[in-house]
Amino acid sequence: MKKKTIPVIASPLLQAHIAVAAVTTVAGPQNDGTAVTPAGMRGTPAGRQTTLGGLPLNSAISPGGGKLAVTNDGQGPHSLQLVDLGSGNVAMTPVGHRPLSGTVSQDGATAYVTNPGASDESAVDFTGAEPKVVRPIPADLHFVKAMHYQEVL
Repeated sequence: MKKKTIPVIASPLLQAHIAVAAVTTVAGPQNDGTAVTPAGMRGTPAGRQTTLGGLPLNSAISPGGGKLAVTNDGQGPHSLQLVDLGSGNVAMTPVGHRPLSGTVSQDGATAYVTNPGASDESAVDFTGAEPKVVRPIPADLHFVKAMHYQEVL
């Protein structure tokens, strides 16, 4: 979880008396039902909150709407997290370096994740109990600009 320290100056007009207070805000679900984003924004979710990895960058929903694939490029393992939207359960599988975005195949069985840090893409199988990388797909250094392999594969 990300902690954010915000300096607060009590009175900038008083040259001799300047107070600084540190307010620590932890990103994620809060006890009052709200949530705080890693950027420090507070909001009230419309539904149930699910805890994800340190830096969820992008997501893609399966065609049937039952699963959400989320790329995680945080401090921990770079991964693809698969959220079961009915139960809220999250399954994670490591993918290539610096996963950025992804898409889900039309049949909902496979996700394709771009890994710009490794100049490749990971094909992730969703059909088992846990998602797993079935093969890396080599890609050009600038493949992120045109990434939708589901039609080609």
